[in-house]
Amino acid sequence: MHATGTTSRICLGTLLALAVMAQAGPARGPLRVHPENPRYFTDGTKGPDGSWRAVYLTGAHTWNNLVDMGRSDPPEEFDYAAYLNFLDRHHHNFIRLWAWDSTTWDSRANRELGKDFIHHCAPLPWARTGPGLALDGKPRFDLTKYEPAYFERLRSRVTAAGERGIYVGVMFFEGWGLMHGNRRKGTEDGWAWRSHPFNPANNINGLQIAGADALSGRVHALGNPEANKLQAAYIRQVVDTLNDLDNVLYEVANEGGDKEWNWWVVRTVQDYQRTRPKQHPVGITGHGGERVATMLQSPADWLSPGSQDGYRDPAPAWDQKKVSLLDTDHIWGVGGTHGWVWRSFLRGHNPIFMDPYDGTILGEPRGESDAQRRAAPRPPSNRGQDTRDTDKARMASPQFEPLRRALGHTRRYADRMNLAAMTPRSELASTEFCLANPGREYLVYLPHPVAPPPSRVIESQPRAAGPQVTVDLSEATGPLHVEWMHPVEGTTHPGPEVTGGAKRTFTAPFPGDAVLYLRGEEGKKVRTTEGRTAGTPDGRRDLLPSSLPTLLPSSEISRWPTATPESQGMSRAKLEAIKDSLAARKTKAFLVIRNDKIVYEWYASDHGPAAKHYTASMAKAIGGGVAFGVAVTDGLIALDDRAAKYVPQWRDDPRKSKITLRQLGSHTSGVEDAEADGLPHDKLPGWKGDFWKQPPVPRDPFTVSRDAAPILFEPGTKNAYSNPGIAMLTYCTTAALREAPVQDIRTLLRDRVMRPLGVPDSDWSAGYNKTFVVDSLPLVGSWGGGSYTARATARVGQLMLHEGNWQGRQLLSKEAVRQITRDAGTPGSGAVGWWSNNEGACARLPRDAFWGAGAGHQIVLVVPSRNLVAVRNGAVLNRAGDDTSDFDKPVHRFLFEPLMEAIN
Repeated sequence: MHATGTTSRICLGTLLALAVMAQAGPARGPLRVHPENPRYFTDGTKGPDGSWRAVYLTGAHTWNNLVDMGRSDPPEEFDYAAYLNFLDRHHHNFIRLWAWDSTTWDSRANRELGKDFIHHCAPLPWARTGPGLALDGKPRFDLTKYEPAYFERLRSRVTAAGERGIYVGVMFFEGWGLMHGNRRKGTEDGWAWRSHPFNPANNINGLQIAGADALSGRVHALGNPEANKLQAAYIRQVVDTLNDLDNVLYEVANEGGDKEWNWWVVRTVQDYQRTRPKQHPVGITGHGGERVATMLQSPADWLSPGSQDGYRDPAPAWDQKKVSLLDTDHIWGVGGTHGWVWRSFLRGHNPIFMDPYDGTILGEPRGESDAQRRAAPRPPSNRGQDTRDTDKARMASPQFEPLRRALGHTRRYADRMNLAAMTPRSELASTEFCLANPGREYLVYLPHPVAPPPSRVIESQPRAAGPQVTVDLSEATGPLHVEWMHPVEGTTHPGPEVTGGAKRTFTAPFPGDAVLYLRGEEGKKVRTTEGRTAGTPDGRRDLLPSSLPTLLPSSEISRWPTATPESQGMSRAKLEAIKDSLAARKTKAFLVIRNDKIVYEWYASDHGPAAKHYTASMAKAIGGGVAFGVAVTDGLIALDDRAAKYVPQWRDDPRKSKITLRQLGSHTSGVEDAEADGLPHDKLPGWKGDFWKQPPVPRDPFTVSRDAAPILFEPGTKNAYSNPGIAMLTYCTTAALREAPVQDIRTLLRDRVMRPLGVPDSDWSAGYNKTFVVDSLPLVGSWGGGSYTARATARVGQLMLHEGNWQGRQLLSKEAVRQITRDAGTPGSGAVGWWSNNEGACARLPRDAFWGAGAGHQIVLVVPSRNLVAVRNGAVLNRAGDDTSDFDKPVHRFLFEPLMEAIN
């Protein structure tokens, strides 16, 4: 141990100070076994149907994520922030936080991988006070006193994980190392026992444990009252340190202990927790002194099966009263495939992976010295830093990357589905890997097909695009929507709708293995809106009915991960100061997203997260621009198309025939704006008044934009803001959709963007809730007339930030997002409905920033290089007497510039 402690235990004052400094984050809890579906935990919250929400746990853990390990003494500190970034990127939500009982260890596995050296470990839980020296020449341990550095680290690391929505299985003891970390010397004088704090030569507490007893497992056993008393005190110390946090689970020991001792530890934890505010689940891991049968009889809440019970691959379906955390550590050590992940998930388990991670402990040797490894690119400690490239440089055992990715993809489906209602139903799928709520939801895995022997190949038989599966849909009534996912890449592909009531055969649209998701509409009611239709004399119809299913539960947007500003590299104090300034200037909503987590969210007393706010011209970005991007993604339209291609009335006009869609979207088309200085919209005369008053066709906004609005200058030569220009961009987009399945941009946005983003229909609206039919085109306003909650707006901003990718699904192509959000290359700073900082219009913003903006200073800001999205809604930021000639100036002063200063 390289640090020395002097206190008998961390005092209550220190614990209270730690509790203030490290508050629990968005991982909600405490978890408890789900009362209706004990394959999973619940965090105590309920879904839209009133049932307890099921929490599925999955993730990658590594040996030195709590105790540092390495050949140097003291060892190099583990980069925990980079590790959390790695978990975030893979969409993992669970880790085992590894305890380690000895100060040094070695193993045969280590040497077989070319790592023929002793691992030093620090810090450990107990203080090294002396008197006297231990076998390693350092002060002896006092097992009644605790090392503050260990418990401060324990709490800070659990807290940091919780801020990212990650649950932590906190290990009390470690059994494998004591039994197997001794391959360099004889068993009774092996490195692990020689450096163990409970070795009588290493402590001042008079323990009597012989080496033979230690190596036969008697350290983790009953029968030594003094040792058990010290173990119980240490257990209470850990519980005291973590009890107020929500994201905690406990593990007795890694592969150690006989049945009686394991059960004693579980009861010791449970009994002590009853005297504390929160009760966290306690579990036992297999491959030690217990088998599944005895673990199921134990008082534990969860367990990890071992290889002796046949839970390798494929694991049997889980139908027990305790949660199964199926860990590769206990069935392979380091092993498994992405197929194992999917098979285990669909059999009702929560699969987790023993990950070599950076290869410094176990893993494939990378042929480099320790000095070279330490000199390799390392991500900085700032949790907000994007470490995508540096993590790749550090990653060992790349053959396990598909497995790591598959863990995250299973969690995405677990979050989308009503998991609490789903059970393993192998008999429903010909592949025998099926998780189902019969009649409503089915998730099926299709393993990679095995080619038949050459003698059985029929040459004339056509080759299928991918594997096939037959699913029994007898209990389903009505249509089911079909989605295919690549099990490693996470890309999704819609399939044709099917009808239930019988067995159906499905063929994957790509080769290799595949995942099939079927979701029915049972219990869903189609919401319709009465109003005029396309056949009415004035040619106007109201909001189209919502007839398609919401593929993501409507509550998903309310479960947005949150984090403290500091954990994401921002200053809470500075964000508070921005909020105070904005609140004094009639702001209703202020929302900041960093690294895909809400780090600050504030609403005025008469507003709230469920309240929609008008968008004004911000709709040009999040409505018109995004809808154009979907059409570009589908190959229906191109940025440099002439508008006259879609507007026949413009083909013979000498100026209008030259206008491109790029110019319409960037306000350089020359189409005159429907504004007049000093006049409100309802007082404007002629075609400009008609544009805003929106009378029936043929005096509707689209017809007057097409036929009445004059062209003021040669297209592409100047920048002049134009609402009718944006109207004509949407006219062209809608014309491009004429032969598409969805023909108006409102439904297009709903089905292709908002619902896949998890935004409920009630959280947004578009186009003044009107549709004008002109030239048989269902035209929806995109220059204004929308209402969005702040979170709905932020979701669109996040989609743009990630270049059209949402949780592995490419909703818009990267090129489409770049075209609508980057400087169009025309006069001014316009993109397509969005505004770009490419030319440094705001000096304090990075050049890659872009934003949508509307009257009253409605703002959504996206800064890719800072992984930042911010939303502001309210009235104008100007106060009485302020200069109002420059719309952007108060936005820069009160929002953009302070936000950049708030980033540490």
